[in-house]
Amino acid sequence: MEEEFYWLKEIEFLGKHLQILMQSNNGPCPLLAIANVLILRGQLKIHQDFSNLSHEHLVTLVADKLLELNRIDENDPNYSNLQANLSDAIAIIPKLQEGIDVNVKFDDINSFEFTTEIEVFDLMKIQLVHAWVVEKDSEIEKAIGKMSYNQIQEVLVRCEELKNKENLDAEETEFVRKGRVIAEFLENSASQMTEEGLRRLNTEIPDGRICVLFRNNHFSTLVKHNKKVYILATDLGFRDADQITWERLSKIAGDNKYCNSYFQKIINSASNSPDKVINVDEKQAITDFIDHQNKIDEDEESKKKAKIEEEDASLALALSLQEKELYMKEKEERKHKANERSNRREGLQSKNRVGLQQKKEKKEKKEKKKCVIW
Repeated sequence: MEEEFYWLKEIEFLGKHLQILMQSNNGPCPLLAIANVLILRGQLKIHQDFSNLSHEHLVTLVADKLLELNRIDENDPNYSNLQANLSDAIAIIPKLQEGIDVNVKFDDINSFEFTTEIEVFDLMKIQLVHAWVVEKDSEIEKAIGKMSYNQIQEVLVRCEELKNKENLDAEETEFVRKGRVIAEFLENSASQMTEEGLRRLNTEIPDGRICVLFRNNHFSTLVKHNKKVYILATDLGFRDADQITWERLSKIAGDNKYCNSYFQKIINSASNSPDKVINVDEKQAITDFIDHQNKIDEDEESKKKAKIEEEDASLALALSLQEKELYMKEKEERKHKANERSNRREGLQSKNRVGLQQKKEKKEKKEKKKCVIW
């Protein structure tokens, strides 16, 4: 069996030249999306001389990064559980090439049924989102509630069974009515994206965030820039299209605009078009984006610094208390030893005094004997 590999494409991002992965025969799989997030973050680097990367090599790189991001303290009381979760995640990484079973919930862009596969994203510190979301307080939301995709499929199966039943009671009639609402929703949102979902992607994802979008069993690398969301263009057909880097996600039905590395719309997207000269607006666009990213990095660094300072202060206090306790303990031990030495000296002195007294008494007795007259 021939080994799978990924073609690479050089792009410019945040003023740096990076090698991103293009789709293989398996399309936009989760492994590809995760790796490209790590590449854009600067956490995974591929040498500029490489033109492609084998599946085995990519799995090794991603697994190494997973371990690096999740160092476990052996003294942690939950060490065994954490180690088991990490081992399960490592075992799943090779399977991410073909896709994973994802069960979405329709109340929020971050709402998924938890699985070991989903945990890989958590361990990688990567936000996984979708846009198959219902409007709040709508009839659809009342029908679906907190149910997942798999659960509403069960509802539809039950509704089909009830169609063959005569004289439905009130509860069954209401159940069938909700089933019709759900079926209509699925039909109208076959693209697995709603206007409400797209709106929330644009409003709820923080600017500068790089994450993964799940849609129609595909996983795409997504970035939020200047209050707009963009998908990394990884279709193999774009490998030689130097100008095309991003796809602006602005419409549900498709027909989205392609953009260059500076998030500027492409007028001529032909792969054989000459390299486009960067104009003043594009220079300003990348400058603004880099400034924005730097601000995010500075804010994160400030938070990290504040946290470190707080931890240092807590550690210093703990060490101070520990040193004080140790000092008092040593002081008490020194006092105890001093008392012991003093008691030994007093014991020796007392013993010596007794011995001298006894010798003196013996000497006096001898003297008295010498003075006796017969």
